[in-house]
Amino acid sequence: ATSGKITYERSVSFANGSNSLYLRATDNVGNVKTENRTVKIDVTAPDFTINHNGNYIYINKAAAEQSLVLTGTFKDDQSGVDALTVKIDGQTAAVTNTNGNWTATFTKDKIAAAFTSTSTQALTISGSNSCGTPINPSSIPNITVMMDIDDPYLQNIDIKSVTTKGVYKKSETEYFVGTNLGNTFTISGIAKDNTSGVQKVTCKVGDAEPQETTSAGWSFPISLASTDGLSKD
Repeated sequence: ATSGKITYERSVSFANGSNSLYLRATDNVGNVKTENRTVKIDVTAPDFTINHNGNYIYINKAAAEQSLVLTGTFKDDQSGVDALTVKIDGQTAAVTNTNGNWTATFTKDKIAAAFTSTSTQALTISGSNSCGTPINPSSIPNITVMMDIDDPYLQNIDIKSVTTKGVYKKSETEYFVGTNLGNTFTISGIAKDNTSGVQKVTCKVGDAEPQETTSAGWSFPISLASTDGLSKD
């Protein structure tokens, strides 16, 4: 028999799932104290998603002076999740996780610091559950963040009549058309952007409502009056 404090240690094996652990201490006169613990084996990686399709995130010049916000889900139904880390070139976002929905915010200062020497950086994400099991690498997409500092441009702009005749191109910005051709024409061309691509092309005549297309090789039917001017964005 031993009086006072006893430090005890024993190797035990746990099965997958939930295990019940029973501890009992008995003193020298037969008094007994029992403690129970539940031990759950959590070998499953936490669930992770990011709300972004594709392998590139493009930041334009205006957005570079603002914050960048990314969102997704990060949860573990067993032990729960630990911290989630989201970085661009060593710049760490402020991350919140509410009920499994995470938000990562890069301030404009962090964005500026991440792109001081290059316009392309990798987005790195890491995290684990409370037991230390990391996010499965296959759940984290390879995403590159690119600073798009170049404007899109328009090429091969052309205006034609329905008969393909009677239109005189005086310069790159000025056309003349014959009055005997009616007022229906087609303006066409190509829009390009070497970084993020072209989202849309719009065209309007005078004060009319603009027409819009998502095709980089664009074409619009237009009606011109004698006082109309043409603009394209």
